[in-house]
Amino acid sequence: MTGDDLLAAIWDRPHDDLPRLAYADWLDDQGAPEQAARAEFIRVQCLLARLGEWADDAEPLEKREAALWRTWGKAWKAGLPVALRAAKFHRGFPAPRPQVLTVTAFAGKPAAAFAAAPLWAFELPAAPTRLGKLLDCPHLRRAGVAVLASRAVAGGFYDWLADAAAAERFATAPNARNVADLRVGGATAAVLAGLAAAGLPNLSRLGLGYRSRIGDAGLHALLASPLGGRLHALDLWGCRGLTAAGAETLFNHPGPAGLVRLTLPHDFDGAAIAAVAASRPAFRLRAFDLTRLQDDTAVGRLLAGWPGLAGVRHLGVTRWAGDLLRSLHLTGLRSLELVTHRVVGSDCPLLDELADPAVLPALRELHIHGSIDDAGRTARLRERFGGRLVLS
Repeated sequence: MTGDDLLAAIWDRPHDDLPRLAYADWLDDQGAPEQAARAEFIRVQCLLARLGEWADDAEPLEKREAALWRTWGKAWKAGLPVALRAAKFHRGFPAPRPQVLTVTAFAGKPAAAFAAAPLWAFELPAAPTRLGKLLDCPHLRRAGVAVLASRAVAGGFYDWLADAAAAERFATAPNARNVADLRVGGATAAVLAGLAAAGLPNLSRLGLGYRSRIGDAGLHALLASPLGGRLHALDLWGCRGLTAAGAETLFNHPGPAGLVRLTLPHDFDGAAIAAVAASRPAFRLRAFDLTRLQDDTAVGRLLAGWPGLAGVRHLGVTRWAGDLLRSLHLTGLRSLELVTHRVVGSDCPLLDELADPAVLPALRELHIHGSIDDAGRTARLRERFGGRLVLS
């Protein structure tokens, strides 16, 4: 097979590593140093993708990935369209940033607009009367990430998936088969039932956004479905009305055994967090996001002793989570996201603790959403984290 034949196979089967690895072998056979480096880069990134985010044994591969990129990244980006030159690479090829497009603009693009990468990310504001047009559009086959965003209108909202029938149409549409990461606004239990119908064979990441009301029973049905068993990431931030019973179901159901990334919903209260703390889940989380919790004052106290924290390598918390960060189960934490949404001063002693390398000794990255009013404090944090301290 020619190089073009192998690239066509990658574009046709973008979630399958075999065409990518066959292309890497072909590059090796060409004998040029740049092509040999690209072949190794593809293999390394495919291995990292199989290990998953925050895998404990990924560090040697990550270092090799970074070394190859430092040497060859500029050359590999040179042949890309200008709009893609800032894109990160995933599994050896560009992974474009999300594009926000109306369905009319999306369908009106020429096929060549999506020819430079095997998978793309699209955010499509809701236009329910255009669902058929979206599902019939061949460009949808290029969607690895699909954000089906709600759209505010006079007197309410439009949602792409307004009922089970619309959700099942989407799930079973041949052109939607490559969607691996789906984010839906206004989801209901009926919508989840439609999505869980046979279809979307590559879906492993699900986000339920603003105005979602699935109820405890809807969450249970999702976790018990074949789709629930495939999920690696679940984002419940926009779900309203989930109770402690829903928390108990989520953390004790055997279905989502492969779940490694979880965002808790806005409405989880102290009783729900207590249910989490008492759980012994079948899954082992690597990334745990608590930043959306509305009632977060009890989180640290309740969760500090939870053994489920032992595998967490990335944690998102608010400024009140000091007790949680002192947990003996978080000794392997490598990345921390701290959300404050305002200026942080002397009322946040947590930052002084984080400047001490003896606190969370494996921690490498700190991202603070907010600003710090003390230059000395910032300098101490910068001394510990260097360029891996991000203030936004």
